[in-house]
Amino acid sequence: MTEKLLQSPLFDKIKSYLTNAKDNEKIVLYVPYIKTKILEQLIEGVHNEMEIITNWKESNLLQGSSELELYPFCKKNNITLYSHDKIHLKVYSINLDSAIVGSGNISERGLNPDKKFEGNYEIATIVNQLSIEDRLYLEKIKHEAVWINDEKYEQYLEWYNNHQKPEKIKIEKIKITPTKDNYSIDVLPWTENVLDLVEGYDRISKKMEPSEDKYTSKCIIRDLSNYEIELGLTKEEFLKKIKFQFLNHLFMKKIIEILEEHGGEVYYGELRRVLERKIITDVPPPDRQDVDICLRIIYDWFRDLGDGQYGWDTPKGQHHSQRLWKR
Repeated sequence: MTEKLLQSPLFDKIKSYLTNAKDNEKIVLYVPYIKTKILEQLIEGVHNEMEIITNWKESNLLQGSSELELYPFCKKNNITLYSHDKIHLKVYSINLDSAIVGSGNISERGLNPDKKFEGNYEIATIVNQLSIEDRLYLEKIKHEAVWINDEKYEQYLEWYNNHQKPEKIKIEKIKITPTKDNYSIDVLPWTENVLDLVEGYDRISKKMEPSEDKYTSKCIIRDLSNYEIELGLTKEEFLKKIKFQFLNHLFMKKIIEILEEHGGEVYYGELRRVLERKIITDVPPPDRQDVDICLRIIYDWFRDLGDGQYGWDTPKGQHHSQRLWKR
């Protein structure tokens, strides 16, 4: 069957697609050029969790194709914002399951919300089911992107205020301080156990979904992306790499540091308190339920990938508190 392309104006078509997302589904937008006023109209009435990956390259900011006003709007509306100066794709996705892929940016000319306005000729298509390779590709882009928080926003703002927009200008690169402590729970493992990850990787190599369970498939794909596991490895190569990537990950090193500060063992409640109060950097802060899920998974990963050096147990007399330990 021949698929019908979506022709401009795209605004109503994309808005209709986004508003049909279920309550528990995440909306992810990969759009390089975004006008905040148009974005506000586009997502009006949409209350789903949302992530936006845009392009705050210096020339885009000075030329006005991108705007810094986007961050305060995102912060106010609990939208997580990233910037990647190499993206030019336009993908409007629900849960990275389906997507509208097209040419239109979130601007008057790109989407033409006002039918009387003379917008660009744009086109798009609906992809009802993204492939595993597609999802890995999109997750890779997000993984490489700069997460925008208050500190990063102030750096961009200071740079922008010192560089006005004359007709001709030699554009100076923004000197963004490399992130030293990105302790977001989004980079933690989400696959419930390592065996599911191993089996999922094997299924992917056979051109199958990672799991028959949809949620588990999403977790496997995200973990493969977060830990930068390429396709085509043998089982032994895969286990060796996931073990190295996990134990040497910035977040895991911090947990190991906490373990050592507590004499080689730390109880569940104490570890969660330290993470929530001093370590986790998510804006907005994650729900405690999500933190609990992550911690339970981390305990099992330490046990399964720690070669006996790490593990967890429930000491006698501590019926409701698991202990993470390091030998």
